[in-house]
Amino acid sequence: MKENFLVGLVKKKSKLLESMHQLEWHLGCVLINIYPKFSYLKLDIKRLKSMSEKSESKRIGAKQHKNSGRNTKKGDATWENFTVDFKENSKSFTLNQDVWAKATTDAIRNGNDPAIVVVLGEGSKKTRLAIIELELLEQMVKNEHNRSAW
Repeated sequence: MKENFLVGLVKKKSKLLESMHQLEWHLGCVLINIYPKFSYLKLDIKRLKSMSEKSESKRIGAKQHKNSGRNTKKGDATWENFTVDFKENSKSFTLNQDVWAKATTDAIRNGNDPAIVVVLGEGSKKTRLAIIELELLEQMVKNEHNRSAW
């Protein structure tokens, strides 16, 4: 009976939740509180998320931070002068002041500029976007313009 309840609850949560963090939290609570025998599944979800961050870091040539920023080095990775936070979801990502404030705080602690890399989609159909400060983008365009003028 516990297995049927667990499977039904996980299927229901899978349909309702898009955010990997929300799904991870709910699965962790369900697995630990209702059926501790399957708590290893929570670790598998974290491992899959970590593998995805690793592949995205490798794709852009960034150096991944151990424990996804839980140690002294904040953020998910460092790339050039950016501290990068990866956000992955199948359909959408909500950017708000709190999300940007965390990315900025992590970058300041690392002495870098903040960047959020958003990966939308699944499988081979993924859209990758980078969010940086407009002032920094303007500076990059100006530097490129000055360089091409010579």
